[in-house]
Amino acid sequence: MFYDSDIYLVEWRESRWLVLTSMASLIPTTYSFKNGLYFLSVVSFISTFISANYWRKATLSTRRDMDLVLQKVAFLIYFFHGIYYIRGYRIVAFSPGVMFLLYNYYYSNQYYYEKKREWLSYHIWFHVMVLTEQLVVLESVQHYLTDPYDVKNV
Repeated sequence: MFYDSDIYLVEWRESRWLVLTSMASLIPTTYSFKNGLYFLSVVSFISTFISANYWRKATLSTRRDMDLVLQKVAFLIYFFHGIYYIRGYRIVAFSPGVMFLLYNYYYSNQYYYEKKREWLSYHIWFHVMVLTEQLVVLESVQHYLTDPYDVKNV
């Protein structure tokens, strides 16, 4: 597919904050790698790289298409890991966090298409919630794999 790469969807003065919050996902990348969760580390790294690469120059492009598709795939991978591994008190953080994440994603898109400046705040919060939820999932997976019979996991 051919794109005119000069069509900016978001100017740098706004997208720079999304590059920064995208790069914050290197925290779960490092945490998962350090704890031997290599598959999730690769998912987080690719997700971080693709997102930051799109937001550094937010144009109508193949980079945007990759971001839209791969972020949804990464979300599903983490979501299903969360459903499988999260037990006990961590559910209290995970369930409302996912709802808040989806809420911010929805309003980010809604306000963007309505050309309201608030879209940026919602999208930044969306990135923060993705980071938070990734850490909850990673901590749960790591805890489960180190002690699957721990009473707190039930």
